[in-house]
This record gives sequence, structure tokens and C-alpha cells, in this order.
Amino acid sequence: FCFASMAASLPVPFSSNAIRKSVKEKAPALKLSDDACAAMSRAGGVFLCYLAGAARENVKGKAPATISAEDMLSALKDCGFADFADEIRKRQTSGGGPAAKRQKI
Repeated sequence: FCFASMAASLPVPFSSNAIRKSVKEKAPALKLSDDACAAMSRAGGVFLCYLAGAARENVKGKAPATISAEDMLSALKDCGFADFADEIRKRQTSGGGPAAKRQKI
């Protein structure tokens, strides 16, 4: 598994509008340049590749080798984001799954 080649070939995963909207919700006075939005988008994509790679390591040798949501949450904890993983798990169990309306974090 080559993390660097996977990250380099990624399309830009987050739109500038989505990034600006997220930032505006948390810091209304903050404005982002186009370059800052592009950098945040690329960084988000690279982080997702890193997280998927960590989750893949957790399922190595298991059958089937499909990465589940639980594997991703375990990878978040392994990467030092235990509080974030706990928050996501809490929202999943309280009915905040993919079909539910998104909540502000």
C-alpha cells in the first residue's frame, strides 16, 4: 500500500463553498482566500487517505478485507483523534447517521 501515490492522485474532495461555509459557521469574521480553500481541501483529502490507510492496516489479514465504519473510527483513535471518534460514535448511536440531517459540530 503506497499512501503517497494514493494521496497524489486524489481529486480535490471538498468544494471551496463547503469549506467557506464550514469556516463561517465557526468563525463568522474569518475570510478565506482561494489558495487557503484549495490548501484545506487538499489537506482534507490527504488526511482521509492517511485514515483509510490506518484503517486498512487494522483489517489486514481479516476476511473480508472491507473497511467498515468501525474500522475508520478505530483508525481515528489510533491516529490520536479519540475524542473526535467518540463524538462521531455518539452521533451515530443517537440517530445521527448518514440519513439524518447533519448537525453542526
